[in-house]
Order: sequence, then structure tokens, then C-alpha cells
Amino acid sequence: MTSCVINAVEERSIATCDIVGVYLHADMVARNKMVDILVAVNVEKYARFMHTTAKGEYMLYLLLQKVIHGCLKSDRLFHEHLKKILRRMDFILNPYDDCVANKNIKGTQCTISWHVNDPKVSHKEERVLNR
Repeated sequence: MTSCVINAVEERSIATCDIVGVYLHADMVARNKMVDILVAVNVEKYARFMHTTAKGEYMLYLLLQKVIHGCLKSDRLFHEHLKKILRRMDFILNPYDDCVANKNIKGTQCTISWHVNDPKVSHKEERVLNR
């Protein structure tokens, strides 16, 4: 709600979108119980990829082909991935809100805020949003 008020007061243009397949951009690691479950479901498929860490934990690296909805680990992995991309684009992350980043474009602040895979971008000039 706060960003909506700021956008209205500053007369910013707004663009929103949905990033499709967000969880496919982050590596996933299954550990301990999850590995046990996967191996129990299909021994031939998963057992050969199972590893044991120095601490004796079971571990299995996964290459996802479909989204795992509602998994906090997946959400967090994508969140970190998105922040890396924004930093490479010279956006500065807000120190008070981990889901807001800003960059000065054409002398005016451009703001990207997001919740999971639903970003909102705002700037005075609509051309900046389209670019």
C-alpha cells in the first residue's frame, strides 16, 4: 500500500508482471528426510545421485522441471537469485525492505518491489518501464 501511495503522489507510471518458472532459476538441494522419501519412491532413479556429507547427512542435488509451489526454500532461493540480478543491473537494495530496489534512471528514481514472483516497477517515464 505504501508504494501505491508514493507512486500516486510522485505521478509515476507502473508496470507489473508475473515471472514464469521462477523456481527453475534456482538450484535445489534435498537433505535427510526428503532424500529418504525420494529414494523410497524410486530407488533406481535417485539412489545413485545421493551423497553423504562429512557430517553424515544425506544430500541430493535436484534439477527441477516443474515448480514446487509453497516451498519456502524455493521462494528464498529465487529471492536471492533476483537480488543478484538486480545488483548486476546497478539497483541498490533497500536496507529496510529486502524486496525493494532502486536505481536512478534519467535523473529519476526507478523502483522495483516484489512479492515472490510478482514484481512491480515504477518510474516517472513510461518509456523507462517499457525498456
